[in-house]
Amino acid sequence: MRTALDAAAQTAKLDAQIDARHRVLQQQYELDGGPYLRAGILAALIEQQRTWRAARVADCELAGLLTQAGGSWPHAWAAVCELRLAQQRLQRIDNALACIARAPEKSRELEYTGCVERLADPIEPAAWAEALPGQH
Repeated sequence: MRTALDAAAQTAKLDAQIDARHRVLQQQYELDGGPYLRAGILAALIEQQRTWRAARVADCELAGLLTQAGGSWPHAWAAVCELRLAQQRLQRIDNALACIARAPEKSRELEYTGCVERLADPIEPAAWAEALPGQH
């Protein structure tokens, strides 16, 4: 159980960092983004962050239960899973912020999409044919 408590405490610290960095990312869009970015992408970015956190909890809870272990092991597994995903998310946000900072000011608005796209989990172009009904 100690593992789960340690992982949960570390995840809480990372969540605070994620929230702070995500606010910086939002501010970048609000300051430098054009009307399309401010209206469309900013709203989607905020919603995606909210749903990412809920999906992380659900995915990790399922992963813990799928171990089919007894006792506190499923909870510990889920807590470590949430920690790993929080670490990955923070790294992705930091990478996006670094990318934006490197972008020339004149073309920064154009660079945002490429800098932030790794926060999403889009369908790869090759998978479109499989994803669309009747296109196999």
